[in-house]
Amino acid sequence: MSDANNDDRQLVESYLNLRRGVGLLGVALPVILPFGVLFLGSSRVLQESISDYHGTVMKGVFVGALFAIGMFLFSYAGYEPSADKKWYEPSDNLAGHFAGVFALGVALFPVTSDSGLVRIIHFVSAGLLFLTLSYFSLFLFTKTKKGVEPTPEKKTRNRWYRTLGAIMLACIVLI
Repeated sequence: MSDANNDDRQLVESYLNLRRGVGLLGVALPVILPFGVLFLGSSRVLQESISDYHGTVMKGVFVGALFAIGMFLFSYAGYEPSADKKWYEPSDNLAGHFAGVFALGVALFPVTSDSGLVRIIHFVSAGLLFLTLSYFSLFLFTKTKKGVEPTPEKKTRNRWYRTLGAIMLACIVLI
């Protein structure tokens, strides 16, 4: 294998590991925060929402995780343009930028604030973040190159992405 191919493979593996890490962080956050409060905080009460952990001993973890997720999403560029320019769509990049900004909005404008405007900015940011993540799951992650039949594995992943996207939308409606 040439050095260029090896370098490309390492970059792809690094990128995929970052994606997995951010995904794991997003999934683990609702578990880490309550356990952190339980073991480190003076309160033994579960918060009403994940955003309420901003007002607990786990504030740093909550804000730090949102910043990490936000920075990754902001830098997410999606797929590179193909030779025929039919595969690249700027919607991946734009959605990532919006989601990154919304994640930072959730982190920087706490729902625990005394200011009504700060709480409104938090809720709007959170709602738009989840809508954007739903868009990723329902539309961007399920894309397939034009003229290429998806593999069975891709079809299975797409079912998962659509299910998770629908669950996110349902949660937004329920809130």
